Amino acid sequence: MGGRILYCELYSTFATVLYLGHGGVQNMGGYYRFSIYEQASHNDKYQPPPVIYDYKIFNQMLFGKHRFVFLWSCFQGNTPGNNTPTPHGMAYCWTRQPDLSQDGYSSPDSRPYCFIGFQMASPRLSEYVKESTGNLFKHWLVFFYYYALNGDSINNALRKACETVGYAGGWLDPSNVLRVGFWTYFRPEFLPPGIPPSPDNRYQGWMKVFGNGNINLLWG
Repeated sequence: MGGRILYCELYSTFATVLYLGHGGVQNMGGYYRFSIYEQASHNDKYQPPPVIYDYKIFNQMLFGKHRFVFLWSCFQGNTPGNNTPTPHGMAYCWTRQPDLSQDGYSSPDSRPYCFIGFQMASPRLSEYVKESTGNLFKHWLVFFYYYALNGDSINNALRKACETVGYAGGWLDPSNVLRVGFWTYFRPEFLPPGIPPSPDNRYQGWMKVFGNGNINLLWG
């Protein structure tokens, strides 16, 4: 992954990333170190795939060309992160932007960067995002990128994707589980690192939008 990140930094004017997989977190005593995983060996629980830490991603970000990053994995939206005492937090390390707005939808900042991740658990794509309409999280994700890649801003794509799966109020709908919280299930052997065991193997999470959700993937 590091080589691909560097290639985009060197040879593109605008880069975006979608990652689907597992995430981890470590308490470093005063700050948290976040990680995602290469997926080549992800089906072998005895040989976990290589870990990619936030600070290693930061070291590849030479020019700040990764303007929109979406990490569909646990913990990556816990904090926007910063450079104190060392680079940490996926939002900061992917964008090199300190103090990103923690609500890029309702209170976007003015810089052309947006990061989406999950606070605590991330849901499986095969789970319901709106059970009464039969829509799964994977359907929501397809709708989001359909709108985002056809001219809508990130915020408009969030709103329209939520409307399409059945939330009439869009992203701000009071029952939108992505914003207000959902429960997801993990079998014990596939429990993502950093989450303490739950008696019923159910965990709560929220989607977080950092930075400026008004940016547009077609022209920045």
